[in-house]
Amino acid sequence: MSPRSMVATLSFMGAGFVSVYVLCHLI
Repeated sequence: MSPRSMVATLSFMGAGFVSVYVLCHLI
């Protein structure tokens, strides 16, 4: 796996985690 795709995967997972965290704490 290339570093670029690894960073893309990590940022995608991070964004998903943050949106779930924010939704759970706002509701």
